[in-house]
Amino acid sequence: MSGDGPVPAAPPSDLGRQAVRGASHLAVRQGAGLLIAGGGALTLTRLVGPGSYGLYASSYAVTTFVVAVTRFGVDAALSQRADEPDDSTLRSAFWFLVATGCAVGFLGLAAGWTFGDVLGTADLRAPLGTMLALTPICLLSVVPIAMLERRLDYQKVAVLELSGQTLYYAVSLPLAATGAGVWAPIAGYATWQAWTGIAGCVAAGFRPRLRWSPTEIRPLLRYGATYTASERVWMLRTLVLPVLVGRVVGPVGVGYLALSMRLCELLSFVRQATARVAFASFA
Repeated sequence: MSGDGPVPAAPPSDLGRQAVRGASHLAVRQGAGLLIAGGGALTLTRLVGPGSYGLYASSYAVTTFVVAVTRFGVDAALSQRADEPDDSTLRSAFWFLVATGCAVGFLGLAAGWTFGDVLGTADLRAPLGTMLALTPICLLSVVPIAMLERRLDYQKVAVLELSGQTLYYAVSLPLAATGAGVWAPIAGYATWQAWTGIAGCVAAGFRPRLRWSPTEIRPLLRYGATYTASERVWMLRTLVLPVLVGRVVGPVGVGYLALSMRLCELLSFVRQATARVAFASFA
């Protein structure tokens, strides 16, 4: 699929082979990411200290939940859609997410600065507000990644994700070494999300020309409403760290626990890769 028109779907006989290749590409990506993220997270925590890493981890957890909800299941709707979405639909979805992300980002910035200390410490206000303000940037990659997953082009998805993860540590580690504290991983995160959005559009051949059509958005939101309802419940687990743990043990305890959880999650890379490919393949 590109700006010149949709690409025909692969014949059913090829879907099995594409799914296997997609799972293998993602598994390799996740395995390589395991080495990068494992060493990077340990080094980053050591450089900024568990307290600063805990502030980042709390901000990241809240932001991840907000971004997941703000997607409104548009990515799932595009992947599961029976007919091939045309350029008009894709562009309408892209700009809907950008507009919604800007509104949520503005409210998140105000809320973070105002209520950040509710999660345990006033030091969380600035990092949390800044991370939530990045919501529109985090949503730039939703449509192009959905396009690639719909094609089962997981080789490009794997390259995008691995390069973004590498870029995150390439930015955050030098800043952490200079004493930037919690702002080092935040700068890395912002760079990572911006790169994934821009590079994703290039990889998918997607030209986000301005287009807005409520008629084309409504079917996506109707499907996405059901999907996000279940996803919201699942994503609530990410709020345990900042809402419950942070209030009891503070940012240092959150930092130690977040690092431990991160290392454990990395070990499930095969399951994560298989689940992602299966979701698009069954469509």
